[in-house]
Amino acid sequence: MEKRRIEWVDCAKGIAIILVIIGHTVNNGKYGSNLRGMIFSFHMPLFFILSCMTFKCSENVEQYKEKTIRAFKHLVTPAICVFGLEIIIECSRNINLLFDLNYWKQEAYCLLFASGVEVEFNGFKVRGIGIPWFFFALFIGRIIFDYLHLNFEEKQLGILSAIICTIGIFFGNTQWLPFSLDIALAIMPFFYCGYKLKKVDVKHWALKKLFIWSIVWISTLYITFPDYNNWTYLELAMRRYNLFPICYLTAVAGTMMVIEFSVLMCNKLNKIVKPIMYVGKNSLYLLCIHAMEYNWYKIWYIENHQFYSAIKRTIVDLLIFIVFMCVRNIINKKVRKDVSL
Repeated sequence: MEKRRIEWVDCAKGIAIILVIIGHTVNNGKYGSNLRGMIFSFHMPLFFILSCMTFKCSENVEQYKEKTIRAFKHLVTPAICVFGLEIIIECSRNINLLFDLNYWKQEAYCLLFASGVEVEFNGFKVRGIGIPWFFFALFIGRIIFDYLHLNFEEKQLGILSAIICTIGIFFGNTQWLPFSLDIALAIMPFFYCGYKLKKVDVKHWALKKLFIWSIVWISTLYITFPDYNNWTYLELAMRRYNLFPICYLTAVAGTMMVIEFSVLMCNKLNKIVKPIMYVGKNSLYLLCIHAMEYNWYKIWYIENHQFYSAIKRTIVDLLIFIVFMCVRNIINKKVRKDVSL
């Protein structure tokens, strides 16, 4: 039996993934920088929090092994596929790269660190893998939290998450670890928040809580991001943990704000937000498409018009996403039909 999905969770993810695309586009001037900071202050933590909220922790070692294998297939495999496709496209444009040992050394290090941005290691500059860093961090972070849940008492999870987070931030400020492990450690509090959120009735007094969380988010964001010229907000891929733990409070407050807004939208405008819920349900596919979009960069980019570019970029990514999902559904129906025969 298929697990019944939570509509407001899909709605929140749908909103967040669209904000991801916009946040990766706008960054210039006062308005662009401010909008980017507002989005980046919570957009990735939201996915980590909701991921653990909908995740059922393992009850024994066998379950833990099974969940780890499934998570690897669901998260790491797509990331490696995106990475492989990038190499294939790049080599097809320059066939000489196939015989360039330095190129393959660079790509090997790139996959090893799986960092969203460039890493310096032992005097060697390793290019960033880009968006797939998120898949590695989510996979490793969640299996670590699941392990903690399996081996420690619930009252110890909060303290352990804080300690592990501190270790991750330490490495983020000194030497970044392979497979974005330092980020996976640093995001433990977000998984803990998602775990505790399971017991919270977010639908009760949604409008009132939306207002309260909005005030908390705006207030704490202003503390960490007072000047648009300086990107001092939380940025996980860059390992920016400015004014920790205030930036984490901002991330949680922003996430809760989107959650309560999504609850209200699903209650009042359910039919209208159905497309957003569908996008949220399949947000990882859209994220993979977004990771590959430099190949059609010229289609959506409008020089000196970052906001128009953001709108056009979102539309283009969504159109490709729709085509991909249609093809995927056709293939799945054909496979099911063949199996039934």
